[in-house]
Amino acid sequence: MKILITGCNGRIGKYLVKILKKKHYVRGIDKHHKKNNLFDDFIESNLQNKEIISRSLDDIDIVVHLASLMSWHPNDNKKLFNSNVHGTFNLFSTIGNHSIKKFIFASSGEVYPETNYNTKPITEENSTLPTSTYGLTKLLGENIVKKFCFQNNINYIILRFGHSQYPHELFDEK
Repeated sequence: MKILITGCNGRIGKYLVKILKKKHYVRGIDKHHKKNNLFDDFIESNLQNKEIISRSLDDIDIVVHLASLMSWHPNDNKKLFNSNVHGTFNLFSTIGNHSIKKFIFASSGEVYPETNYNTKPITEENSTLPTSTYGLTKLLGENIVKKFCFQNNINYIILRFGHSQYPHELFDEK
């Protein structure tokens, strides 16, 4: 199988590439180029250029969409929508011209009202009502995936990850 991983140099992406590379062709796309030999092919770009996105999808069977911006700062709201919503939409705007068989989308537990929920544990059956802009952008991304995969007859999986921060990102270093 030929797999495209967006956000391939991120927290989850760099580990996934190592695993998948053992048995599959892996193309990575990421806005940050980190020198390594993990990829069969690497494209340095964000998901704003539709021509580059379309080229990254050439001959690909499976897309693993990990690329995302994570922030809770109000000043980053526009960047969150640009990366997480527009980037996902841009990816799908050219996907119909390719023969993608499966799409895997990295969402977030932030789509649930985590800090304000009466029922615990939270399951997939719980309603979604994000309390953060980040959570809202991930939920919008999920809806984009569902719409375009249905229209293009692509199987999809949506994964709602819990926190994937490094320890130094969770705690104040004082």
